[in-house]
Amino acid sequence: MRQIRRRREPALPLFRTLNAPAVSDRTAHARHTPAAGPASPLPPSPAGLTLSSLRHPVRRQPFPRLPRSLTALLVCSALAACGGGGGSSSPAPGQNGGNGSQSGTATQPGNTTSPDNIANPDGPTHPGNTPQPGNIANPGAGNSGAGNGTTPQGGDASNGNTQPGQNPAPVVPAPNAPATPANTPLPGNDADNLSQRPTPAVLRISGTVQGPAAASVALPVAQQRAQSSTLVTYDRQANPRIWVVNPDQNTVAVLDGSTQTLLKEIPVGDGPRTVAIDNAGYAWVSNRYSGTISIIAPDTLTVVTTLELGAAVQPYGVVAAADGNGIWVSTLGSQELLQFDATTRALKKRQTLGPDVRHLAISANSTTLLASRFISPPVPGENTLTVNPDSPDFRGGEVLQFDPATATLKHTIRLGMSREADGATSARGLPNYLGAPVISPSGRQAWVPSKQDNIQRGTARDGKALDYESTVRAILSNIDLDGTTPAEAATRRYDLDNSSVASAAAYTPNGQYVLVALETSRELAIIDAGTAVQVRRMDSVGMAPQGVAVSPDGTQAVVANVMQRTLTFLDIRSLMTERDPGSVTVTGRLVKTISGADRLPAQVLRGKQLFHDARDTRLARDNYMSCASCHSEGYGDGRVWDMTGLGEGLRKTISLVGHGGKKERLHWSGNFDEVQDFEAQIIKLEGGAGLMPAGSLYQNNRNDPLGGKKQGLSTDLDALAAYVNSLGQYAPSPYRNSDRSMTAAGKAGEALFAAKGCTTCHGNADLGNGGTKLDDIGTLKPASGTVQGKPLTGITTPGLRDAWYTFPYLHDGSAATLEAAIRVHNTNVLTEQEVSSLAAYIRQAGNGQ
Repeated sequence: MRQIRRRREPALPLFRTLNAPAVSDRTAHARHTPAAGPASPLPPSPAGLTLSSLRHPVRRQPFPRLPRSLTALLVCSALAACGGGGGSSSPAPGQNGGNGSQSGTATQPGNTTSPDNIANPDGPTHPGNTPQPGNIANPGAGNSGAGNGTTPQGGDASNGNTQPGQNPAPVVPAPNAPATPANTPLPGNDADNLSQRPTPAVLRISGTVQGPAAASVALPVAQQRAQSSTLVTYDRQANPRIWVVNPDQNTVAVLDGSTQTLLKEIPVGDGPRTVAIDNAGYAWVSNRYSGTISIIAPDTLTVVTTLELGAAVQPYGVVAAADGNGIWVSTLGSQELLQFDATTRALKKRQTLGPDVRHLAISANSTTLLASRFISPPVPGENTLTVNPDSPDFRGGEVLQFDPATATLKHTIRLGMSREADGATSARGLPNYLGAPVISPSGRQAWVPSKQDNIQRGTARDGKALDYESTVRAILSNIDLDGTTPAEAATRRYDLDNSSVASAAAYTPNGQYVLVALETSRELAIIDAGTAVQVRRMDSVGMAPQGVAVSPDGTQAVVANVMQRTLTFLDIRSLMTERDPGSVTVTGRLVKTISGADRLPAQVLRGKQLFHDARDTRLARDNYMSCASCHSEGYGDGRVWDMTGLGEGLRKTISLVGHGGKKERLHWSGNFDEVQDFEAQIIKLEGGAGLMPAGSLYQNNRNDPLGGKKQGLSTDLDALAAYVNSLGQYAPSPYRNSDRSMTAAGKAGEALFAAKGCTTCHGNADLGNGGTKLDDIGTLKPASGTVQGKPLTGITTPGLRDAWYTFPYLHDGSAATLEAAIRVHNTNVLTEQEVSSLAAYIRQAGNGQ
């Protein structure tokens, strides 16, 4: 019988620690984080838009700034990593990690018969947030419904007589954008100019709608399971097949679960991200970069329908409701929640989400829909030396709860800031990079995998330099859904020691266990959902596990090792019968999910593997920090870090996407002149031994990032640089007209941009200067620190092409909107209308257009 060891609990919040059982591969420690701050209203986000093509979209990056004397613009994003330093990592032989940490609960550890029977978890409760963002128009009404068919169950998809299998009408118009409360703008939603919204999207369907002959009906109750957006899932055939997305290959693989063999690799759109199986067996695949949804028939294993949303819409998460009431899709560009009819493919409902919502989850009874905000909003004071999670404006990590019947927002669930002491098995921090929630079979609780960013730490902020184990940690947060106001059960948060990102999770069908993929450490954690105890840590999965799925009968699980293009198969029947985590075993070999050559050049693929991995001791200590820990998919993490201990100052993490191969200086201070300069940060921050030969960093003046060159000294370091340099394509802006032309305000701003001299500093193709010159436009503060320990005389002028998506702005994130960033400059000669026009132009400058 496990012993519960209690320690003195601080007044705010309460934490309890459990000893982990001895059956695990790695012992487990516990730690929890409180939810914090009252809920702030969540305004709706922009509606969608149409675009024709896109390769690599952009993510958050800090913002450039204009010449002070010329009243120009703001600072956007330059190629960099983690603010002042940038991290990296690499695959290699793995060593076993240390201890897995987890949060305890008041439930007795031995009481595991009913994991969903959690009596009022004692985390703080936050008031619900239920704005009504306006009426949702019926996009399928009239003669413009996609599919143009009658909805079999009386839904609002469309009118007309066309049946599935016939050509649909081509276009579904967008509804009117819902109104946003004027006093509740989200960061980046243009608080100073609420009229600036992405252009509403239209929906086009290519080819013939070859849906099921009958209506998509509810599954039998015994077969209804909660769904989360995922890149790997099982279907419901007698011999369930496994569907897995290959993001770099632009394909979806289908494998036989019994024989563990690849059946077929199916081409889809550009940048596929998640896959969901509807009740008729059709697979819906979101293609982020081409802005499409591919629908694959279960019998022919071919794409039979493509929904063209427009590349700037960036569809991401997809889930199918078990009651047959449609397919739900989240979009990153247009920032929307979309519902499609599974039979007619018609667009039924749409709702605004706000920025950065990647993932969705829907309960088994289809009454609860959750959406997680991948990047958490700025914390009050994050742009200063005093981060203040106790502010009434603190929002924390956000999970939105919607009513699927109406697509209206019911609650905003806050994941609070950890107050645990920094140490070997715990740390302070903000939940960030929120993955797909996983809802329990009963629907009474959910878990959210993520990382936790310790933005309160830093030499200037609290006198403690950032280090390898306290800066970024993997966590699993618990949400109590069993009540009128859902809230985080703060004392049940798990700190998964010796890893920095929990990327995905899955429930076993009996609701007893949650399997968690740990991306940087190449591990799978098994959590007892009832006792909040980690009971096993398995280190036998492949590189960059970013997805995990459990078979319908609960006897098998698979882990998607994305950077290795493989699946790991596990026999987990002991979790369903004896409830014995110690008997879980890996079965067979790593099974390839691609049938031919990799689309990425060998050097770029190797670099991408290194970018996502922290298991290699050359790159990180104790499996913690990889490059992707702060640069998921190459983008930034939205955080302002105190890099003073690395010779810099407060620095907002910059996106790498769009900057590849530009031969520009890196970071806000221009302190690196080649990607290989991150070798020093690998050693000093990540705690790795380094990729270059031992001692070579300190020869020939290479310890100075602007000194001796490092290129050519390490094959792996050059591969890492090759991957970063491959990220050369910006995303198209969703703020343009639906035909991709610039709006009248954007055109006026473009003329002003030249007339007011903005091009003096923002004059290259990226609307920057390549980081070769430092300017002080009045934004430097004592907290801005130094450059490599020397006086900082200015900040580089990064490009503006992705400014529409990289709020907040400036090197320290101190400007919440584009307008605010423009006003930081000497704008005496600009009227408010001109400021608005300049901002409109910058919002529409994406993708080199």
